Amino acid sequence: MNQDTLDEIKELAQRCIHPRLIAIAVGMDETLFRIELEDPHSEIHKYYYDGFLQAKIQLHESIIKSAGNGSNPAQQELKKYIEQSENFLT
Repeated sequence: MNQDTLDEIKELAQRCIHPRLIAIAVGMDETLFRIELEDPHSEIHKYYYDGFLQAKIQLHESIIKSAGNGSNPAQQELKKYIEQSENFLT
């Protein structure tokens, strides 16, 4: 897998494109892509989750900002995130 393809996987994952469509976009067999995606040692896994995590971070930052500005729905969503983290840690 070349660097351009790995970068494309990361970019598409950051845009929350479904993994099946990413496989198609990069010209990879969907089953093989899925296998690679589930292998924590593969480059595809690393690049996909790097991109996906960036999208989640951006979303959480936006929710935190909205919650700080008084958005009740954002505050409720933030409260769920905090509770999930607390439950994981206990």
